[in-house]
Amino acid sequence: APFSQFNHQVCIATLGVDGNSMFPGGYYKSWDVTSMSAPHVPGVTVLIWSHFPDKTAQQIRQALESTVQDLGEHGKDDFFGHGLVLADCAY
Repeated sequence: APFSQFNHQVCIATLGVDGNSMFPGGYYKSWDVTSMSAPHVPGVTVLIWSHFPDKTAQQIRQALESTVQDLGEHGKDDFFGHGLVLADCAY
C-alpha cells in the first residue's frame, strides 16, 4: 500500500489493505490502514511465547521469520520483509 513503510527495516509483513474489524452490533468494516495491521505481529509473538515461555526473543523471532509466507521478491525484501506472518505456522 502506498501509505506503508518500504525499506530495509521491514522484517515481517501483515495485512494493511482490506483489513476487517468488528464493530459494535456484530458487523465488520474494511479498513486500509497500517494501524489496523500493527498489532498482528506482536500478537503472534505473544501467542508463541504463551505456548513456549522458555524460548528466548531470538528463538521467537526465528520462529516468526522461518514460517512466513514469502511475498514479492524471493527472500527478504524492502516491501514485505521476510513475508506475511502466519500465526498457525509460527507455533
